[in-house]
Amino acid sequence: MEQQVLGGLINFPQIIVEIDSFFSENDLSHRTHKALYSVLKSIVLSGQKVEKIVLAQKLSDLKIIKFEELDIFTYIEDISFSKIQPNGITDVVKELIKLRIRRDLWD
Repeated sequence: MEQQVLGGLINFPQIIVEIDSFFSENDLSHRTHKALYSVLKSIVLSGQKVEKIVLAQKLSDLKIIKFEELDIFTYIEDISFSKIQPNGITDVVKELIKLRIRRDLWD
């Protein structure tokens, strides 16, 4: 689900503005996903155009150069093929928030 949301946000970055008031990187569980969302959000909120190569470079600057066995650019490229649509992104974000609440309660 995290990959779906991040891929969707790469393709529809304007959704970040809509979800910013209730979704944060803390709603994601994987360290790389948290960093990717944070960088993506920073780019969008500063008014810059989202470009995959820029995302990969900024993550590399943070010493995140791989996701599992994939280099970070390939990973970003792969998740950007997500077919999720803008309204679906918001729905999945809400599910991720529920999962984060469950994780918090479990801990």
